[in-house]
Amino acid sequence: MDFPLLGANVIDDDDGQPHLDPYTMIDKQVDGETVTVGVLGVTTPGSRIWDKNNLSGKVHFDDPVETTQKYVPEMKSKGADVIVVLSHSGKDPKGQNWDPAKLQENVSTSVAKVPGVDVLVAGHTHQNEPSQVVTRDDGSKALITQPNYWARSVSEVDLPINLDTHHVDWGTMDPAARPLATQGDVAEDQEIRDLVDEQHQKTIDYVNTKIGSVTETLSAKTSYYEDTAILDFISHVQSQTVRDGLKGTDYADVPVISQASPFSRTAEFPAGDITIRDVAGLYVFDNTLSGVEINGSQLKDYLEFSARYFKRTDEGADFDPANGTNAIDEATDAPIPDYNYDALSGIDYDINVSKPVGERIEDLRQSDGAEVRDDDRFVLAINNYRQSGGGAYPVDGLKEVYNEQVEVRQALIDWVQDEKVVDPADFFDENWQVVTSSRAPGDDADADSSGTDSAEADAEADADGSDSDADSGGVSDTEGDDSSGGGDTADGGSAGSSDNADDDAAGTTRAEADATSADEAGGNSDSSGGADSADADGGGHLPRTGVEIATGIGLAAGAIALGAALILFSRRRRH
Repeated sequence: MDFPLLGANVIDDDDGQPHLDPYTMIDKQVDGETVTVGVLGVTTPGSRIWDKNNLSGKVHFDDPVETTQKYVPEMKSKGADVIVVLSHSGKDPKGQNWDPAKLQENVSTSVAKVPGVDVLVAGHTHQNEPSQVVTRDDGSKALITQPNYWARSVSEVDLPINLDTHHVDWGTMDPAARPLATQGDVAEDQEIRDLVDEQHQKTIDYVNTKIGSVTETLSAKTSYYEDTAILDFISHVQSQTVRDGLKGTDYADVPVISQASPFSRTAEFPAGDITIRDVAGLYVFDNTLSGVEINGSQLKDYLEFSARYFKRTDEGADFDPANGTNAIDEATDAPIPDYNYDALSGIDYDINVSKPVGERIEDLRQSDGAEVRDDDRFVLAINNYRQSGGGAYPVDGLKEVYNEQVEVRQALIDWVQDEKVVDPADFFDENWQVVTSSRAPGDDADADSSGTDSAEADAEADADGSDSDADSGGVSDTEGDDSSGGGDTADGGSAGSSDNADDDAAGTTRAEADATSADEAGGNSDSSGGADSADADGGGHLPRTGVEIATGIGLAAGAIALGAALILFSRRRRH
């Protein structure tokens, strides 16, 4: 690489030293004088969870705020006149209090409050927020700029430099960034176009490849509060893949169940032809598939943990999905993103949201109607993000019995190509529902008995907690980042729903330069998962490898080094 790769809080386990360069210094000429810009890179500690399998025993993460507090004085002592922080982390969610002991995923606001920081470039939660001013207790200011995700925009920041001190002097003006769109009515750069044209066209042709047909439109719009065919499609393919992989093993006769999360509220398989783009829009993360052994007691705990996603509703009242989801996670003081809600297939159960957290799963039965006992054995088809602890699910100690490094998204694509027709009659089983009162065991009454106000939810689904498509719900993460709940913030699901082929290609190839201007895709998700609204995604992110995260930071540093429309200087006259 011909640019700095930064990661001040990524620490080698062996020697306790930074795994990457913490910062770099860049000299700029302003009115004939040299102004030195110090660029510090930090990344989200959330990677230790969703990328545990790749990072454990190799590197660990220090808190980004404490890391910034450590290095800003050092950079100043070495001649930095201006401090820019590239933070692969979302802004602090509402209600979150910074706590370095928790190694929180999204802390960019707290990082910007560190004395000496002039500008912070944030990215991770897929929010398009070009300007936010942070004012410290002493009256000094810092600018946070978070350009739109997937490089849909970059930020131009003019810094007023006092040429007597070479420091930033905002005077009476508020810091601000100007967003520069990179799509729409923006002239293309012919040189760049020529460089990427062949690969770009191959990508567009690939994602628009017809791979089969769908008998009826399948939508993910309501997947965050009710069982849907499109979510069951994911679990069907996952279960089948794991079941096939267990043939001839001691687990061949153990029932296989599956988890799937609503990464996107806008993903859809339109009736008729289905393309790779459609499938990629449903499953936006590069997760791989595993299978773990789980007993009935552990399964109940898993489902109860997932059911925290719902807010408590009065017994017998109508359940309002628009206001009854994305409950606050007490551990993080942030909303639970869509991508951290799991729906399970292969078993039947009710989620009684009139009950307190931990007591909500009722009428838990196997597919044959038998009550699930504590010692019953299952194999849970699970993605690597969740298996690694993403979302803090109770998965520690679950024995892995299947792992052939099958990428879930590719498995979905392959299934459609092999089967040719996606017909929900082949896999859709309404096996779970949200209720507000207990039902008689085995009562298969229509899900509407829950009192779900689906009409209102449909009306508000697009204003949900996700712009839609995390991370997202929020990423975060990723699932993303894991981030996205279920929105552009965390899950990047728009890759599948946009009519713009270029956008879809970007989503499929995971074009990302988080810290500069493109956020990481999550989750979602959701982060990463999550909603375009910070309230819903809680920083949904999205699962990304440590190398990719570090690369995102490095790309941003390279952009600054190349003068790529990130930091421009205007001068303040001597006085």
